[in-house]
Amino acid sequence: MIRIIAEAEKTYPHDRYLKMVPEKEVSDAVSYAVCVMADHLDAAAILAPTKSGWTATHISRFRPKQPILAFAPDSDGSDADKIYDTLEQKIIPLYYNMSDNGIPHEWVHLMKETIKSTAAGFSARRMVKQYIEKFYSKCMKGVLKE
Repeated sequence: MIRIIAEAEKTYPHDRYLKMVPEKEVSDAVSYAVCVMADHLDAAAILAPTKSGWTATHISRFRPKQPILAFAPDSDGSDADKIYDTLEQKIIPLYYNMSDNGIPHEWVHLMKETIKSTAAGFSARRMVKQYIEKFYSKCMKGVLKE
């Protein structure tokens, strides 16, 4: 699989992505500049220090021909590693631990508890309230002053 990806990357039109105009966000502009600089310097790789993997994701949007090597500064490993470890060691085994009737009861219990503990944070009511507080109230202050 790695050989197929490497071969596909050789013929990919990387230059087309470097001509993209980044959005007017600082992180996009920096990511774009990193890709252009790596291209001009014919760098062997792009190093992306990150805590969450977001830096490498931003850089990858511009499809540089150089490989992106992301690394986390903490000694415990990256958040992504922790998530994958939790999935592989705890959650996925629960999903495949079937009872005699073919139902993964422990996994179902975990999913129900997760939904109970997080559902309020994803409600439409909460989102509308937050939107009003963050955006509409600021807009209305400006309108009422005029």
